[in-house]
Amino acid sequence: MKIYKLLLLSALPALGLLSSCEDMDENYKQYEVEDVYSGKVLNLTARVGFESAILSWDNPQDQISKGIEIVVVGNDTVSYSFDFATLTPSTPDLVIYEADSIRINNLNQGTAYEMTVYTVDAYGNRSIDVMVPVMPLSQEAYDAIVPPICAGTIDGNGNTAINFQGLTSLSFNFAGTINYQVFDGETLYAEGVATAETVDDDGDEILVNTLVAAVPGLKPDKQYKVKFETDVLPLSGNTPIEDTVTLLSESNLFVSISGISGLDYTMGDGWVEVSYQQPKNELAKTILVTSEAFPTGKLELPNTADSEGGSFRVDGLTANQAVKFTVARVDENGKASDAMSIDATPATQAQLNTITNPTLSISKDILGYMTLNASNFGDNDQFKTKGDADDKTNLKFIIEDEAGNEVFNDVITFPVGEGSFSLGLSQLDTEATYTVKYEFECYPKINGRTSEDSFVLRRAHTIENGSISAGSPIDSIE
Repeated sequence: MKIYKLLLLSALPALGLLSSCEDMDENYKQYEVEDVYSGKVLNLTARVGFESAILSWDNPQDQISKGIEIVVVGNDTVSYSFDFATLTPSTPDLVIYEADSIRINNLNQGTAYEMTVYTVDAYGNRSIDVMVPVMPLSQEAYDAIVPPICAGTIDGNGNTAINFQGLTSLSFNFAGTINYQVFDGETLYAEGVATAETVDDDGDEILVNTLVAAVPGLKPDKQYKVKFETDVLPLSGNTPIEDTVTLLSESNLFVSISGISGLDYTMGDGWVEVSYQQPKNELAKTILVTSEAFPTGKLELPNTADSEGGSFRVDGLTANQAVKFTVARVDENGKASDAMSIDATPATQAQLNTITNPTLSISKDILGYMTLNASNFGDNDQFKTKGDADDKTNLKFIIEDEAGNEVFNDVITFPVGEGSFSLGLSQLDTEATYTVKYEFECYPKINGRTSEDSFVLRRAHTIENGSISAGSPIDSIE
């Protein structure tokens, strides 16, 4: 009996030791499961929308993560979740694009939010948290945006039009579309959609600040009302939000006639032709020209909406002075635009007689013989010489003594545009008096313009005691 008791007593500790080892294995297995957590998300980013936020991240590559939980802290705390197996949102405010991309709507507290993203395992245990701050566009911020404005204008085709302005600002970028209505009193006059490209062929953003929409037939200086809706992308910092919002605007609209854009003129013998340039404008019904050159003091010319300019000519201007012309456009109500004026000077013989070129001078050699030096017979700032069929200028040159006898009579020819030469006068008596006369054709220049008609320039000089006088105009050299 003692032997059996001894064996029994010896076996009891061994059984206890075996039972203890089995408990430790089970405890280790439980410990191991509890400590292998799901991995955290990586590269969490946020984009904002109107009362919403869009989150994107990279999910961990493990077998533990079974879903996502997002805790949003604003004025209160709200949790959103979904599992990877079904991608079913826990609330309608959670929109799931992919397992790693979602949108949360109805973030309408007008405050900043902290959004923390966890992966969760099959037991709902969270991973290490990853947080990003978000400031969605609130209704209050939307209401504070200053919308675009508009004004009446004329487009490039001459039509009355609306000029939408301020489409891009520090608060928003234009999204490409404007819906508008134009009212004449309470009656809808016109409506339409104005669009512009906001991205180029390379995908780069185009900032559009103005946009013109044609509304033909608007009456000058009449008040219209414009209601328009502008699609914009509000800015969060310098970054556009993800949602396009519509800004509502209302403005009074006027269109008025504009003035001409430029005046110029050409001239000839006793006449000027004034040309005017203008942008196309359907409001401009006539062109009004006022000047003392007209018997009635004014000239009215018809105008069309697509006209970009015209001209008028005035003849019979014999005075050696400028004539002022004032030009304006007139609408159907007889209202004139801002005017533009120009002083136009015709070419006349009287004006030609006042110029100082050409010039003649006398030099003597060591033997006392005289040489006549001529300059400025070619093109200069006072005239342009006229050439013949061979592009030559023909200068008829005569020298007479005191008795009227010709001591020199010849035609001097030189290339058109040139005009300096010397003429030896060894046959002349240095103590005698002579008259030098010449004539040639030229185009006078006045105020930087060259006459389209040629004139004959005739001059006479006196050689006396070896020197020559300044020239004076004459009617004939014969």
